[in-house]
Amino acid sequence: MVTRMGAGAGTVRTEATRAWQWLLLLALTCVAFLSALPAHAQGLPTANLLTFAHTQQAAGAVEQQSRTITVPAGVGAPYYLLVSGRTSNDRNRITALNVAINGTQVFSAADLFRSFPVGGKKIELGTAAPNTLTFSMTAQAGAIVDVRVLGTPIPIKPIDLAPNPVAVQVGATVTLKATLSPTPLVAGTIAVVSSRRTVAVPASTFISYAAGQTSINIPVRAAGAGDAIIIVGGTGGVATVNFKGTNAAAAVSALKPAVLSVERGAAATLEVRLASVRSSATTLTLAALPGSIVSVPGSVTVPANTLSTTVAVSTLAEGVAQVTASLGTSSATASVTVTPSSTPSIVSLLPPTSSITLGANASLTVAISSAQSTPTTITLSATPAGIVSVPASVTVVAGQSTASFNATSSATGSLGNALVRATLNASAAEAAVTVLPPLPTIASLQPSAVNLVAGATGTFT
Repeated sequence: MVTRMGAGAGTVRTEATRAWQWLLLLALTCVAFLSALPAHAQGLPTANLLTFAHTQQAAGAVEQQSRTITVPAGVGAPYYLLVSGRTSNDRNRITALNVAINGTQVFSAADLFRSFPVGGKKIELGTAAPNTLTFSMTAQAGAIVDVRVLGTPIPIKPIDLAPNPVAVQVGATVTLKATLSPTPLVAGTIAVVSSRRTVAVPASTFISYAAGQTSINIPVRAAGAGDAIIIVGGTGGVATVNFKGTNAAAAVSALKPAVLSVERGAAATLEVRLASVRSSATTLTLAALPGSIVSVPGSVTVPANTLSTTVAVSTLAEGVAQVTASLGTSSATASVTVTPSSTPSIVSLLPPTSSITLGANASLTVAISSAQSTPTTITLSATPAGIVSVPASVTVVAGQSTASFNATSSATGSLGNALVRATLNASAAEAAVTVLPPLPTIASLQPSAVNLVAGATGTFT
């Protein structure tokens, strides 16, 4: 009994596999067949590459034109040339006509009386560089000829489908993103098929795209637990996604990138990803150790029907830290290395306030974000002029992160408040210096000597 049940289950799985294989084969066959057909047979509009009309001005004269044809991305062979008289009478009034592409004749007056397949006369065009069309005609005055060059839009196909693979909680919906190639020249539709609609149900069987649109979003709902294949196809090919419907509890699957290197002071982000798309918002706990090197928010929330979200990482000091995202018993870790900034910035100018007397110096120290392998020159200034003076610049030597300099008050300078500014790249710091009057001193004491008897009083000035 047990053996027969196992065999029956195996038969069901085998039949399901065969059904899926036939479905995929049918889809691929249809796509290949459509791609092999000419543009007009596929119902695809042709792309206009050049259009102009020539009206004969002087009877019997040889009149010429030269035009440039550039083949844009998304257009390919076959290319067609259409040359025709505006009316049948115009055609009969032409005695000589020549059209050449890149120096090679491709059309003559005799061709005006020939019948070509749908699309016109096939021609060759280059795609690496612009093509030159030269036109010459001899006819009775007033004869009009219309010239058009057409190309064939390259069939559109999805070249990437993400996320892939993807697990989705039963009842939740994931939005797949399909990248289209080449960029569509005209509006169209992409077909979406599920190998097992009891597991995965696309929101629509056909999804429209506009001309110039490079990607489309494809919502797919998890209808039940199990595995399915989502097939997304255009006339140029198909892409697939391995889809799993699941009832498993929410869990963290990854924190990406697992190893991240970032300069101190630069912005950094990590992506935290769940094991499956959830039907409701999911909050994860975040931690960074040691917290003196990087900092992260205490938590982050992955929105409903979304697989991942970003985590902002702030750099505090050089070194290596571990960032961990946790949900229940699951967790994921990323290693973040903070390196010295290749474009240092000023972090402080100390002390922030100083008071000196006229003629004295104030010592100031400027600090940059990280020590550099080469000397770093910092620009200095003091305003308003006449209170203190500073060097035009100060240099932080290689391997150091601070440098000191003096703000000097001249003995004959002005009293008041000055602002000293240190500038490096787009960063700056300021310190205030106040110059006060000098402290009083004793210049003389007169008389220099005096004789007094006991109990007497003397006066000194």
